[in-house]
Amino acid sequence: MSGICAIIDFGGRTVDVADVDVMASAAPYRSRDARGTWTGAGAALTHLATVATPEAAREHQPIVDAATGSVLIADARIDNRAELVSALGITPRTAAPTDAELILAACATWGRRAAARLVGDFAFVLWDPRRRHLYAARDSMGMRPLFYRLHGRRLWIASEVAQILAAPGVTAALNEPFLMAHLLGAFDEPSWTAYEGISRLDAGCALEVDEASVGAGASPFRTWHVDPGRTVRYRDEREYAEGFREVFSEAVRCRLRSSGQVGLLLSGGLDSGAVASVAGQLLRDGHTDAARFGTYSWAFEDLVEVDERAVSDLIVAHYALASTSIEADALSPLCRYPGGGPTIDDPFAGPYEPLLAHAYARAAADGTRVMLAGNRGDLMVGEGIWDSFGLLLAGRSRDFVRDVRFERDRRGVSALAAARRLVLPPLRSEFGALRPFSALRAAHRRLRPARESPLPPWVRRDAVARAGLAEGRSNTERTPALRGAARRARYRAIFSGMQMAMLLSNERLAARAGFEFADPWSDRRVAEFVLSVPQWAVQRVGEPKRLAREAMRGVMPAEALRAAGKVSPEPLLRRAFTERGTHAVDDLLTGSIAAHMGLVDEGALRAHFTEIREGGP
Repeated sequence: MSGICAIIDFGGRTVDVADVDVMASAAPYRSRDARGTWTGAGAALTHLATVATPEAAREHQPIVDAATGSVLIADARIDNRAELVSALGITPRTAAPTDAELILAACATWGRRAAARLVGDFAFVLWDPRRRHLYAARDSMGMRPLFYRLHGRRLWIASEVAQILAAPGVTAALNEPFLMAHLLGAFDEPSWTAYEGISRLDAGCALEVDEASVGAGASPFRTWHVDPGRTVRYRDEREYAEGFREVFSEAVRCRLRSSGQVGLLLSGGLDSGAVASVAGQLLRDGHTDAARFGTYSWAFEDLVEVDERAVSDLIVAHYALASTSIEADALSPLCRYPGGGPTIDDPFAGPYEPLLAHAYARAAADGTRVMLAGNRGDLMVGEGIWDSFGLLLAGRSRDFVRDVRFERDRRGVSALAAARRLVLPPLRSEFGALRPFSALRAAHRRLRPARESPLPPWVRRDAVARAGLAEGRSNTERTPALRGAARRARYRAIFSGMQMAMLLSNERLAARAGFEFADPWSDRRVAEFVLSVPQWAVQRVGEPKRLAREAMRGVMPAEALRAAGKVSPEPLLRRAFTERGTHAVDDLLTGSIAAHMGLVDEGALRAHFTEIREGGP
């Protein structure tokens, strides 16, 4: 991943270029290939380049608009390049425009609406020194990070929190509400970071600041939301699979655009298996310019129940893909302690962090410039989101009866009870989504007596109250007015706070390894398609990921398609906490910052882990 950082002083005070150099040096792995800085009155902008695409090899950022003097720094891969070239009326004299040049032209033409016209993974900052106006934006799926701090009339903005913390004169205390939310697994305040005064720009949002508005503070605004009125309806259900396959194949093709090897973290699941199969087909048929493509799969010789190569090897063999097995038995969570784990940016560290870091190091040694994954596949087309109620409304009574029968047999209840389970929750959701009912429900929540919160026993309830964290916080209030309970649930899954935290963690790991992280399942066009079709076409009760499975027929080897499925990581995690990582856990639970801040009861937390070691839940 590339990176960006800048300091803007809206009071016109001089910005020392050494200060922005310090910010850049806090993330040196983002400038694997080059670093460039622009300075002007009260501003300094730096671009850190890690080249991932052929066009990026020709970029020299920051770039300046000759007509307006505006300066752009961008960490970006733009996927709708042909569409933009046509809409902007660009006639390349020699080589095709770079992604940064397309962003600069889009901003010059469409102003604050430019970000909505861009499809791909991006974060950029545009500074107009003549108007002393800043415009910054992130992509709609949240694949490239951007953080900022506005203090007085000075703004610091960067790809990583660590860069802002490194800037001379910046001090930041730990953000107690964020830390408590993190402990509770509540990741749905998109602007929060671990530090007071430093904010994250949310996915699909932009920030505008100028001399007139700086006193009022930063007020991000949304540049993109899924269109609630867009619907895709076909007479033949097979057309949904064909439509999805077309959109998904384009998402994979765009991410194969690389100046070096493209890698893929390949498991035995449908999500990464679909990426591998589509990539294999594109490579075989000559529909991509990717020079090299290779897969990386974890090999477990001891924990054979979590080894997925029996499925992934079928795809590798079918398309004759280069494949590397990563010995993983020794790579359990906490195995690198006190190394590894969270960075100064964020306390989040996924359970697969040691495995990912090891695989990324091997891929970097192989010359990988782009690493693909299937991170968002479960949320895009899976999860426990059913639309039996939608089948009923669509007049598909036979399919509805089939769902009821499956639910009856699975739950061991009567057919009537099964039907109630499938119909009543979405029916209540539909009534609750109507404006009058929504207002009534909000009033009821305010007036009803407070219920005992189901908090973990090791969390300090006074700290929860002090942080102002209400029970059941979610991103419901940011869900657009989509029709259908299942459709709204799908949107919330795709853009869940937990998913955003995982993506940013993977992005940082990939950046430290020296390459770009990309996920075809996190393509905006894929999300728009999935959210526009009937949700009963996405999956059915007893038929998980039906849409993706149908789309992959004839693309993924039949045997692999039948066998693809999710493998539980529980054996890996349990071994880490009950055997190999016990000393690390004991050390982490002794004199922790969380306990010092009064967020957790250290004794209760220690008792909880003792119960796990002894075979408890």
